[in-house]
This record gives sequence, structure tokens and C-alpha cells, in this order.
Amino acid sequence: MKRKWVAVFLAVFLGGFGVHRFYLRQPEMGILYLIIHFWLRFFLSFGVPVSRILGWVDAYRYLMMDEAEFDRKYNS
Repeated sequence: MKRKWVAVFLAVFLGGFGVHRFYLRQPEMGILYLIIHFWLRFFLSFGVPVSRILGWVDAYRYLMMDEAEFDRKYNS
């Protein structure tokens, strides 16, 4: 049973690494966040933390989602 508050916490603090996506059983998206993070960070020396911003957007989406919708989407 996945908890909404845990997903929000992970998205806010570890969202740049896609940890919240792994928690919600979306490993493909988690890997994509990791690729975005490391590719922009190391290969392009890009200063904007794009994957972290995406994590914050996900945290906001989870916060605005009702419990029933969250359960239907991630606990089915």
C-alpha cells in the first residue's frame, strides 16, 4: 500500500533522482529522471536542476490529488 505523504516527501527531497517514481512502481520514469539528472549535470554542465524541478511538480500534483484518486492510480 503506497502512501500519498511518503510519495510527496520523496518527490520534494529526492525527486531529482526519481526516488518517488521508484516508490510508486514506475521504474522506467525513475530511470528517466536519473538520466536527465546525470546527463544535464555532468555532460552538459547545465546549472538548472531540471529533474529536481520535475520532482517538485510531481509533489504538487500528488498534494492536489484526492486520496481516492491516488489510491486508484497507484494502489490498484
